[in-house]
Amino acid sequence: MGKLWEFIRDLLLNPSTNPSLIRWERREDGIFKFVQSDKVAKMWGDRKQNPRMTYEKLSRAMRTYYGKEILEPVPKSQGLPKKLVYKFGPRSSGWRENKVDGTQALRTHFSSHLLTPPSFTRTHQGTR
Repeated sequence: MGKLWEFIRDLLLNPSTNPSLIRWERREDGIFKFVQSDKVAKMWGDRKQNPRMTYEKLSRAMRTYYGKEILEPVPKSQGLPKKLVYKFGPRSSGWRENKVDGTQALRTHFSSHLLTPPSFTRTHQGTR
């Protein structure tokens, strides 16, 4: 069914939900903000078949990712809003922009091995 942080990432990458429901505050740093937190919580509740999902419950679940380094607390000294703001951590993936051409650098777990070129090993011919 997918993980909450991946659901959030996918909302950020989707033009129909970003910036109307959730938006980047500083994309290069992985910092984002909920615009309509209750709607996002309801969408997550629908996905998980939990009609009683609230933003309070969703945000509590998001904070569990701090210990796993998938999300990080946003430093208060960075001039960002204090509420509804989160930051992707070093163990999250798929949200960074490709700096070469500005396209999404999505790496999906099911196709990444198909996109990787085969490795070639050198064969040493002859004697030592």
